[in-house]
Amino acid sequence: MDTLLSFLIGLMQRKLKFVAILGTLFIGVMLYVQGFTMQNIIFTIIFVVITGLFALTVWFWTTIFKSIMTKRR
Repeated sequence: MDTLLSFLIGLMQRKLKFVAILGTLFIGVMLYVQGFTMQNIIFTIIFVVITGLFALTVWFWTTIFKSIMTKRR
């Protein structure tokens, strides 16, 4: 069970980094190509909020899984 929880924690942390890096590249290229229009700025803000909520979800479940692992020992 500990191995499974460790795997899930590592996977979630890697996915968070992957989504953040990919999203940053996507937003950066979009702003560079299309310019700083109001629609693009609003899209960027929405993406940052969604990525932040995803980060909070990953942090929450990572904390829960780590807590389960320490209680089992």
